[in-house]
Amino acid sequence: MSKKGGKRNAKAMKDDVGGSEEVSKKRARVDSSIKADDKSNKFGIEITTHETIVVMTPKNNEEHKRSKIAAFDMDSTLVEPKSGKKFPLNRQDWKWFFDGDVIPKKLKELYADGFRIVIISNQNGISKGHQEESDITGKIIDLSDEVKEVCLGIPLAAVFSKDEDHWRKPSKKMWQYFVKHCNNMASSDSKENEDKKTEESKGDGIDYTCSVYVGDAAGRFDKWDGKATTKKDFSCSDRKFAKNCGLIFHTPETFFLNQKETDRWEWGCLDPMDFLLSVEKLHGPVVVINDESKKEEKSETNEQIAKWFHGSLPIARSGSLDVVIMHGPPAAGKSTFVKRYLISQGYEWINRDTLNTQAKCLKAAEAALKAGKNVVIDNTNPDPTSRKPYAALAKKYKAKLRGFMLTTNRELADHLNLYREKLTEGAVARIGRMGVNSYYKKAREGGAPTTAEGFDEIATVDFFPKFENESQKQLFLEFN
Repeated sequence: MSKKGGKRNAKAMKDDVGGSEEVSKKRARVDSSIKADDKSNKFGIEITTHETIVVMTPKNNEEHKRSKIAAFDMDSTLVEPKSGKKFPLNRQDWKWFFDGDVIPKKLKELYADGFRIVIISNQNGISKGHQEESDITGKIIDLSDEVKEVCLGIPLAAVFSKDEDHWRKPSKKMWQYFVKHCNNMASSDSKENEDKKTEESKGDGIDYTCSVYVGDAAGRFDKWDGKATTKKDFSCSDRKFAKNCGLIFHTPETFFLNQKETDRWEWGCLDPMDFLLSVEKLHGPVVVINDESKKEEKSETNEQIAKWFHGSLPIARSGSLDVVIMHGPPAAGKSTFVKRYLISQGYEWINRDTLNTQAKCLKAAEAALKAGKNVVIDNTNPDPTSRKPYAALAKKYKAKLRGFMLTTNRELADHLNLYREKLTEGAVARIGRMGVNSYYKKAREGGAPTTAEGFDEIATVDFFPKFENESQKQLFLEFN
């Protein structure tokens, strides 16, 4: 009964969603007719936006708060386009993902059993022009209302992201927003909610012993159900989201059809807890700087530094001019290392992200050397071509030239890329796939720094995290 379909190519997607003028006009007509005479919305669902998310809650939302939550992805979990297209043509282009009344019956049972029904979904098709926001909100209203036999007649809530940013699953920010602003049980004084304030509720009033998240992005392999035609899941974002939020996870097949859970799946990314445990096994406990137990912590000793910095010490030099060229993928931890161990010791920071061009970087580096200051080139510097002008400057000013290579692998760098975006609340956006791929292509062709380029020393630097507080550590431990 599973109705999964693989991704189609870009041309097919374009044909499906506004690739033709006829489809666009049809969508516009449907939107305008619904807005002009919309007799649905029995529960008075209100629509608000916050940054890049859309939030939908029924009128008198306070009356609908519950400690037990059944949360769902929408597409390929609750519904799919009845047109058979990749993206729905309009608000009305939907049907239940499984035939018959399996899904609405289950949702009504959950609601009767005291669960609040919530849709939490990524809908970045809006920002890409594949779907209209009003079609999605209208569809959710129609799902909730009892305007036709297949609909639920229960008050749904929904939170969905419109862009590829720090709100997008598997980040737990949409869940946190819903719990705090739409279902804040912790602030209630009722006896029922006082009884719920257990360890299991995490202090937010949610009963995590039974609250669930159901989604189709579960990291399952090809043929996970034993059928030759079954394709792998496009990602594992729903399973990761549930893990990050502390919710019990189900696929649509296990939840609605009672199929047995398969063991043919993988996270498809760094397991952050496994990574930290491996780091601590090699280098000792990861430091949380502001943790109460670390208040008396002293500066790192050379012995401690030598566990992750494989080169001559001290890291920062004095007495003669020094040029350090960093080498490593985007989001590998270069700038964090540089600020902590070199800029703090008076090195001039040369960074293309802030100076914008290679020419400006070279000009700033030469000015610093001319003024007798040490310099660190904090760029990816993937190949000899990118490093050559700085090596020439070091030679011109008779400075020592050292190369610091970060050993951060791609899986860890991908994790750090998204961690940084979440840590900065989106102020530092994730680096796009094209930029990351460009680095690895150049690095493969050009290779790491060598003494043939004029380096006096080449050191390797392992990623060893230091967190400013426990919240940063917990954010790092989220799956990305």
